[in-house]
Amino acid sequence: MKKKLIIILCISYGVIHAQTTFNLLYKIPETYDTPGKIIEDNNNYLVLFTSNTIPQQKVSSHILTISTDGNIIDIVDFTSQDTSFLFGEIITRQNGYILFGSYRTENELYSNMLIYYLNENFEITDKKILKIGDGYEFASGFQAIQMQDGSYSILFSAYHTDRLLDICLYHISEYGDSLNYRQVEIPYSQYCFGFLDRKDQPGFYVFSVGYYDLPVEWPVGKKLVFDQDFNLENIDSIPQDLFGQYSTKWISDTSYIISGGTNTPGEIRGIKIMENTVTNQVIKANSYGLDYDTLSKPAVNRSFDFQGTNEIYFSGMANLYPPEWPWQQDPSWVMINKVDSEFDIIWQKFIGGDSFYLVWDTQMSSDNCYLLACSKYDYEPGNYDHDLLIIKIDSNGLITGIEDQPTPIELHDAIVYPNPGSSYLKIQSGPQINGAVFEMFDMAGKAVAREILNGRLMEINTGRLPTGTYTYRILWQNRLVGSGKWVKR
Repeated sequence: MKKKLIIILCISYGVIHAQTTFNLLYKIPETYDTPGKIIEDNNNYLVLFTSNTIPQQKVSSHILTISTDGNIIDIVDFTSQDTSFLFGEIITRQNGYILFGSYRTENELYSNMLIYYLNENFEITDKKILKIGDGYEFASGFQAIQMQDGSYSILFSAYHTDRLLDICLYHISEYGDSLNYRQVEIPYSQYCFGFLDRKDQPGFYVFSVGYYDLPVEWPVGKKLVFDQDFNLENIDSIPQDLFGQYSTKWISDTSYIISGGTNTPGEIRGIKIMENTVTNQVIKANSYGLDYDTLSKPAVNRSFDFQGTNEIYFSGMANLYPPEWPWQQDPSWVMINKVDSEFDIIWQKFIGGDSFYLVWDTQMSSDNCYLLACSKYDYEPGNYDHDLLIIKIDSNGLITGIEDQPTPIELHDAIVYPNPGSSYLKIQSGPQINGAVFEMFDMAGKAVAREILNGRLMEINTGRLPTGTYTYRILWQNRLVGSGKWVKR
């Protein structure tokens, strides 16, 4: 374990109503960096992330410590000359932390589970190595639940050479001793996302995506019901075809919130959030995203969080092209929504449009702000660098900064897409700027379009316009809230 030299590109911060906000772009050169978890502890924020050196495929893990006003305090690096470390979960404990993940050496064919016990200074005080099983090359997607007796139940997916991905569950003591282990060897391949301890009786819910019956054209989502000994009791469908990258959190003793993607024919290929009962009945649901001609997905790990049920923060990504992930050559956006108890949007913000952005994990902070751990890939230079972007926005959807200080990102109230486009363009806007005016001009300054934004989505026919570059602006209450260029091909 050693400290790593860092490059800080930019920080901006401010205070509104005792809420400190910031955005921080952090870079390790020539690596593909992906956040795993962001948590708050001891008045700081900890970001657990991995770095993959391309093309050597050497994986290391790190903990980045950030103050509440966006200053980097420390970074700790877990790496070795001949070993790859992939930590995906960090849990706080008295006087320290626990890391859950996997490791693999250059001389080993198969992977094992690795647990590090750290003190307050992130020094390793103990470690445990637990065997995953024969034939598993790597494991990922780690999630841990601390039980009332101090033990931990751990969920992860492991890649098997014969069965592809299997769901795995471990129960360990407070000190890392194995108490129970179960490999769910369902034919074909499944990947786990959401993980909840049951409220009706001891046991667990695992929310998974995979191939449960063949032949099928597309993997499906399932809720797996386990007892406290990891015996599989039932496999339920997830209502309304909710699919992939599930986040889950209890909202009461009888219902939980779950988010995921949507693949229902005739619906926007976007993201959905719903409240379900323990008997799998939908109480309410709502969908978000762009229109039918683009793909939106929720955050990779945790896509929503809340401290009060009338203020739920929910994030995802728009304009994705999965075959190119994670080296997509077109820009994407991070969508940030604040919704009420009925899942209706209070405000909607966008980040991006200039690079390929992904949001990996989110969490509410103790001062009622929203934290996002993202990555940014600038595809123009032609390298493999994915940089970390850590964002903290306040309850009004703002990042306040010093006016004369450049910022690595901007929050947009509306976005214009596709860009470049051809016969049409679309404007997606949040309800906080209803009634705003969209105006577009050719390069000679002549107005070619003017529309009032009274809904979340508006389409403008541009078939009559000649090819070229156009400028646009969005005015709300006589204030400029958006501007840019749109290219017609």
